[in-house]
Amino acid sequence: MKILLLVLLCCSSLLNAQEVRDIHIKERINSTKLSQIADEVIPIILNRRVGGIQFIYLTDRYIFICGTSSVISQFDISGNFIRNIDCGDYIVGMTGDTLKKEIYVAKSGKEIKCYDYS
Repeated sequence: MKILLLVLLCCSSLLNAQEVRDIHIKERINSTKLSQIADEVIPIILNRRVGGIQFIYLTDRYIFICGTSSVISQFDISGNFIRNIDCGDYIVGMTGDTLKKEIYVAKSGKEIKCYDYS
């Protein structure tokens, strides 16, 4: 009797899990002019090539760029190369904390590394 009850509970939960629901999304495209969000645009030309840019993290002094590799390239705000940071594994995300002067790198092995850039 206990086995039959368990089978019935499992089957009923599987039936509910397979329910298909349609979600309707209204597509609304708003265009914004650059002049609405910025007073001035200053291009930064990097003095070293970074292939396949995936992630960019900006601070008031530095630009951190990660391509399709395990390396983050650090540039100053003028575009001059400073150094490479080898994270040792494929990078799946990057962010930072400007107050602590740290960047946080999520790696493919479900690990997050912290680098101090002060």
